[in-house]
Amino acid sequence: MVDEMRALREKYAMPKGILLVPDKLEIQVQRIAYDRFHLSYKEYFNYLPNEVLNMVAPMTMNMMSQIGIPKEKVTRIAENCVGIELDGDFFQIAGAVLAELLLQRRLNEDETISFFSTVAKAVKALCEWSSLEFEWNSEIQQRYFDT
Repeated sequence: MVDEMRALREKYAMPKGILLVPDKLEIQVQRIAYDRFHLSYKEYFNYLPNEVLNMVAPMTMNMMSQIGIPKEKVTRIAENCVGIELDGDFFQIAGAVLAELLLQRRLNEDETISFFSTVAKAVKALCEWSSLEFEWNSEIQQRYFDT
């Protein structure tokens, strides 16, 4: 789809659109079960004047819906803030959060690959050195205090 959009833009000499990136993110993720999370997410545009906010907020809400977030989960919280309350699995929640975080800096492809490689190495190290547990019970309690 991205290649098709690029081809159309080039064919008709259309300029790139402008995406105004939020300057404040509030992200809260709570694990509610194994591989189930609740995301409370807010993005603020503190640097924009009101007349621009009145265009940007609805466009941001529409864009969130177009990328798969249910429309009823996206709300305008304040004049300069759009928010999401969403339950989902790891891929849904991490995808929503990482996409916005990665927009906060203009990473080239090599930097993006390097970033994810570093994250993968850190997770691998944690998993090789530790037994990850997602609940507390008598067996885990015993192993925890024996370690």
